[in-house]
Amino acid sequence: MLILVWVIFLIYFQLGPNVSIGAGAVIGPGVRIRESIVLSGATILDHSLVLYSIVGRGSQVGEWTRVEGTPCDPNPNKPFAKMENPPLFNCDGRLNPSITILGEML
Repeated sequence: MLILVWVIFLIYFQLGPNVSIGAGAVIGPGVRIRESIVLSGATILDHSLVLYSIVGRGSQVGEWTRVEGTPCDPNPNKPFAKMENPPLFNCDGRLNPSITILGEML
């Protein structure tokens, strides 16, 4: 019985690696979530993709939506690894890629 439930789980959506799902979150069929946190009460509708993001409490990600942040991990190979915080805008005045946090409806 446990094996059958696991197979059905994999058909509907794919999680991981490094994914945390809060209580009461709803994940639709065909959704792919990777390297992200989905807080309680959030809804991710069918066939959406969430990468490197934090989806806030009560947020809703629409169908066929792509939400992608930028990985911002320190380099573990350096003896004193630390987060590098680039400026918000580059020298051309364009917004630099950053982590995506959703707070309400999308």
